[in-house]
Amino acid sequence: MSARRWSGVLASVWALAACAPAPHPVDPVDAAVAIDGADAAVAPRAVLLVGNSYTYYGDLPGEVAALAPADAPLITTSITIGGASLSDHWGGEARPAIEAGGHDVVVLQGHSLEPIIGAETFATSADALAGAATAAGAEVVFYGTWARRAGDPFFDDPRSGGTPPAMQDLLTAGYVAAAARTQARLAPVGEGFRLVLAEAPTLNLYDPDGSHPSPAGTYLAAATLVEAITGQPATDAERLGLDAATRAALRDAAHRALQGL
Repeated sequence: MSARRWSGVLASVWALAACAPAPHPVDPVDAAVAIDGADAAVAPRAVLLVGNSYTYYGDLPGEVAALAPADAPLITTSITIGGASLSDHWGGEARPAIEAGGHDVVVLQGHSLEPIIGAETFATSADALAGAATAAGAEVVFYGTWARRAGDPFFDDPRSGGTPPAMQDLLTAGYVAAAARTQARLAPVGEGFRLVLAEAPTLNLYDPDGSHPSPAGTYLAAATLVEAITGQPATDAERLGLDAATRAALRDAAHRALQGL
């Protein structure tokens, strides 16, 4: 999908949303990361990331903290469960952790198929978790995920849309609508994946399983989240074994995906 068409799809979904009423093992992660060399005069913002393996692969919380600008430092913690949906998090430890407060930003990431195969519960749980975060004084950012790699068995399911671009349209629509209903921000990581896959197909964003992120995919996710949270591009720190040209291309894709909103 072109950037112009992507913007049009998002505008349509936002308009619709404005009319709406306001088998992996458990593997919890709770990692706090401080930024080395951050300006001592700037108080870091506390960010809680709630998600699953798409959040803990590659230590995404740590990468978000490491790539934050020096004048907008972030300290990250996370609550993650392998394969978890937002409904699982609403019924688990994330809800009381959010309600307890102490976070400036709460990032919400659902199961990789949840907006497609569980759209109703995804919407209900997204609204509930975002509402709890807002009530506790936190800003909310939805972490919009990406389509499976071409050839994944899920594309045999008619609900998938049949192709990665069609699947991405469905995922993005679910997250855009959730952000619109709850007046939250969106980090459209999946749209960054779409851009890179179209423009630099030899740059591998996937783990060998075709679902989870490679180091480049994790960097792209982190760069998108940093810019969504801080309003500034991610820094060019040497991370995840990626060369400078690759890092620059990924930051550019993150920025353009956010501009598409």
